[in-house]
Amino acid sequence: SLPFRKYYVRSDGTEVPVLITKSLLEDDEYDGVSVVLDMTQQELANEALRANEERLRLLIENSHDIITILQPDGTATYVSASIERVLGYRPEEVIGRNMFDWMHPDDAPRVLEMLRTAIIEKRGTGEAEYRYRARDGSWRWLESVGRSLLETAGIEGIAINSRDVTERRLWQRRLEQAGRLTSLGGLAATIA
Repeated sequence: SLPFRKYYVRSDGTEVPVLITKSLLEDDEYDGVSVVLDMTQQELANEALRANEERLRLLIENSHDIITILQPDGTATYVSASIERVLGYRPEEVIGRNMFDWMHPDDAPRVLEMLRTAIIEKRGTGEAEYRYRARDGSWRWLESVGRSLLETAGIEGIAINSRDVTERRLWQRRLEQAGRLTSLGGLAATIA
C-alpha cells in the first residue's frame, strides 16, 4: 500500500512525525510488514528550508535594486516587486516579455553584445549602464550586473541586478558643467 504520514506519541508525551509503509506478504505465518520511519529530522529540515525561502523572498522584495532572471533572448522569467517602485511596472506586466523592448535604442546593441559575449558565451559576469523607459515615459539610467546561471537548477537563466543611477548621473553632469565653467572663468581672468 502507499505510505502515509501520522504522528505517534512517545512515552514522554512528545509527538513524533512518522511515515508508515505497509506491505502485504503471501506468507502463512505473517499477514504483512509495516515500516515506521521517524520523520523528525526531515520535518526540521523542511521547516528550516521554508524559513530560508521566506527570508530570501523578503530580502528580494524589499530591495531597492531590481532583480531579474532572463532567458538568453532577453525574455524575463522573474522580476522582483521593486520594479514597480523604480520604473512603475508591475512584475506581471514584465514577465514573459523581452526586457530589451524598453531599453533605449542607442544603448540596446551595446548591452546585447555584453550579454551575449561576457555572460552567455564566457559564462561570466557583465556590467552595463543604459537608459530604460519607465512607465511614465521618462528615461531612467540603470546600472546592471549580470551573471550566467543557465546551468543552475531552479534558476536556469541570467541573473541581473539593476540599480537606478539617474540621480547620480545628473549630479555627475552638474559637476562636469561646474568644472567647465570654472575653467572658462580662469581662462577669462588670464586673458583680462
